[in-house]
Amino acid sequence: MFEVTKLREEKKWSKSELSRRSGLNLPLISQLESGKIFPYPGWRKKIGKALEVKPDILFQEVNEDDKPSE
Repeated sequence: MFEVTKLREEKKWSKSELSRRSGLNLPLISQLESGKIFPYPGWRKKIGKALEVKPDILFQEVNEDDKPSE
């Protein structure tokens, strides 16, 4: 899992909500979070702004055990 997914889930946002707030389409968000496509700098910047974090941390891998508990 990437940091972007962890941060999105901590905010209790769906992928659709991140899509809306970042201005990137939902299929793109899904592909980025799953690691199927490369996160271009412009995309990282938009997602970072939406999540209010530095874009460089978004695609660092995090441990699945760090997911917030429901």
